[in-house]
Amino acid sequence: MTGHGNPDNQMIFSEPTMAVLSDGSLVALMRTEDRVNEIIPGDPRGERTGLCRVNSIDGGKTWTSPIETLTGSHRSVVELPGGVLLCGYHRAPRLAFSSDAGRSWYANKL
Repeated sequence: MTGHGNPDNQMIFSEPTMAVLSDGSLVALMRTEDRVNEIIPGDPRGERTGLCRVNSIDGGKTWTSPIETLTGSHRSVVELPGGVLLCGYHRAPRLAFSSDAGRSWYANKL
């Protein structure tokens, strides 16, 4: 599996979507579900809702640690010609693009 809950920070992952990149590596985006019941100002756990990214260079045998990537939920990701990733997601409906395997995203548009 590409992600799992961490008991130390109470983060749960679900609904993964994955793209195979032209170099054979994989990128997956997963919805996060925050299990923090009370938001306390200054708490490093904060309010976490959105999408986390993981990458694999060995066909999915191992994955990077999840990194918080985009706010929103219910997403789909695909590699476009030229190696640019397109992610469609909502809350509110958005399109985002990445030219570095999902490490950074730009042009968040409706």
